[in-house]
Amino acid sequence: MTYFVHHGKSRLDLSNSKNPPDVVLTTYETIEYEGRRALSSPCTILAHYWKRIILDEAHIIRNHSASTAKAIARLKAWARWAISGTPVQNKLTDFLGLFIFLHFVPYNNPKVFDDEVSQLWRDNSVEDATKTFKKLLSSVMIRWTKAILDLPARTDTVLRIPFDAEEEEYYRCAEQPVIQSLDEFFGGSLPNAIQQINKLRLICNLGLYVPRGSELSQATTMGGSLQETLATRVSLDTTPDASFFDNDPKISSKVRALIQQIQAYPAEKQ
Repeated sequence: MTYFVHHGKSRLDLSNSKNPPDVVLTTYETIEYEGRRALSSPCTILAHYWKRIILDEAHIIRNHSASTAKAIARLKAWARWAISGTPVQNKLTDFLGLFIFLHFVPYNNPKVFDDEVSQLWRDNSVEDATKTFKKLLSSVMIRWTKAILDLPARTDTVLRIPFDAEEEEYYRCAEQPVIQSLDEFFGGSLPNAIQQINKLRLICNLGLYVPRGSELSQATTMGGSLQETLATRVSLDTTPDASFFDNDPKISSKVRALIQQIQAYPAEKQ
């Protein structure tokens, strides 16, 4: 089986291809971009008639009016599959984007979907709405529950990993501005509060939080010289190579413990 990755500078051209690939891999962002470009020039991906299109993480197109969902819906194919563990995230209309992609007539029509599904919920006819929706899904969806799959029991292991001295110092320096920000939460916004908490989560997960842009000028409020030392040691934007996983102390305590657990796992199974 042959495949082609249609992404970035690597673009599929089927116009002169005598041996097209069996599988083409691409991203939602690429299709959205080509959907806009196709309005003024031909596009191979959107013009080609595919045997089968499979969407992974299909809930990405839940907003049927978004440009990504519209571009995906324009793809031509004999068969269409949509895979998602969370097809509904906020409301029933999240299914509409999937129905449009699947060409699930007549419920790929927003007006029909609204009249026969959404309206029942708005009228508080929950039982009727549930029955109607179950009938729809039974004809278009295959669902595997944990019971059907007969998965082995999950084993949870809790490892409490302390900071090393440097991580502890850095965390405490970063903690105070976050506490102050949360104290002012009711005068600010939820996204800002979450952003501040995520700074502490990054330190817990990675052992460091590297500020960017204007935040570097505020180093004195978050532990000055130590922060600069950490920032020059490793960037979160850097892809680690093999040497990253040696004994260099730049690996956080949490990551080091995780690597040790992974290394020990095969031995435990023997």
